Amino acid sequence: MARATTEIYNDLLAKKEATPELSGLTSTSKVAIWRLWLWIVAYATYILESLWDAKAKELEQQAANTLVGTISWYAQKCREWQYGYQLEWIDNVYTYATHDDNAKLAKWVAISEVEGGLWIKVAKDDGNGNPTPLTTAELNDLRAYMHQLKMVGTRLTIVSLDADKLAFDIDVYYYGNYAVVKDNVINAIINYLNKLPFDGALSRANLITVINEVAGVEDVYINTLTAQYGNNPAEAIDRIAVPYSGYWRLDGGNNFANETISADSITLSNGGACTITFKLYK
Repeated sequence: MARATTEIYNDLLAKKEATPELSGLTSTSKVAIWRLWLWIVAYATYILESLWDAKAKELEQQAANTLVGTISWYAQKCREWQYGYQLEWIDNVYTYATHDDNAKLAKWVAISEVEGGLWIKVAKDDGNGNPTPLTTAELNDLRAYMHQLKMVGTRLTIVSLDADKLAFDIDVYYYGNYAVVKDNVINAIINYLNKLPFDGALSRANLITVINEVAGVEDVYINTLTAQYGNNPAEAIDRIAVPYSGYWRLDGGNNFANETISADSITLSNGGACTITFKLYK
């Protein structure tokens, strides 16, 4: 990793001090000629080390892509797919004659080995930094592209699906300002889901932890926590769950606008299957 210019300069300065032949260079001025030359050499060395780092990264990427047929290779090829473009045989490989980053729609890719082949989950960006399914035309284009590149005999199942729905009923015991705690708890839940890696597991324990970390929250109890894909029955999450689609959405959305007030609690609902009940800690 490239050293900072200041670090290199200090190393040169230490070497100068350790060289008896240079003991006559004693000026403390920052613009002394010998100090300026040390700084010039330090900066040039920094540039050179930065270029070495960039080249090393490039060579590592090339080496990774050279290992044809690995899971990482298939994932990289998915990300290189350009919707609306045709592969061409150039220099003994299939590639695109024109590279268009705007046509590279596969922003999220997850691959797992299944009996007889690979299961590939793909999603594109909805324009707001969130995963969303490819259209039928886009998915068919990706499948044709991957079929042209895949290893002979490898069966690829490529899917791009609507988000799995997360539903819950949570009790939050709090103290302090209800309005502030409420907003922060909702944001903590949403941020937790957004930060999960594509195809990453949701953890019941981690969800409790992120809510507990909100200032003003004293205790959390999850009454129910379920996952549902499509029209399949909802399944309870006892410990962890991996989304079938690769990503999550709250069943009902992120807007907890429905509020029900009782004698000792306030219950929020998002109009779907997600509720949070706030109770003063006693």
